[in-house]
Amino acid sequence: MLNDILHTSFLNNRISAYIFFILSFIIGILAIKIVKYVILNRLKKWVDKTATTLDDFLIHIFEKSLIPLLYFGVFYLSIQNLNVNPALIKVITVLSIGLLTFFGIRFTVSIIGYIIESYISKNEIDTSKGQGIKVILPVLKVVIWGIGITIFDKNINQEDNMIKTRTVLSWFRHSSAPRLKCLLDG
Repeated sequence: MLNDILHTSFLNNRISAYIFFILSFIIGILAIKIVKYVILNRLKKWVDKTATTLDDFLIHIFEKSLIPLLYFGVFYLSIQNLNVNPALIKVITVLSIGLLTFFGIRFTVSIIGYIIESYISKNEIDTSKGQGIKVILPVLKVVIWGIGITIFDKNINQEDNMIKTRTVLSWFRHSSAPRLKCLLDG
């Protein structure tokens, strides 16, 4: 009876596939929570004992950029086990490219901001020069976001072109193969 329930199909997926999706998603979230609360808290305690600010900054960036990507990665990997509509897969792929781009840009801007701030504080630059250097940061942010949006657009177009190419090749394979076989046999 349980075997029949697990093999029952709903929306082109077996119930067992949905259960596997839910379990893998929950296990992935729990693994991230363990990393976040156990390992990250230990790292924070260790970092508090050091005099440098670089390790504090890296922990902060890890929390703000990497943890959200890990949550989405768990969802992305879990849903790969389901047979879902290709349009939904396209949306999820575009969303994943967008998230990777967003968090990558955010990480890059944070690193550059930290480098500029540490340069100003380390070299004890006077306020007028320090303000001049800080003016560069918004310009760099605009440039980095422009580059990131361009990369995002190229990746989306590349993904769209790959889907079109797969569709054309699939159509060609299925429509031309019988004719080619007839020509070769003929």
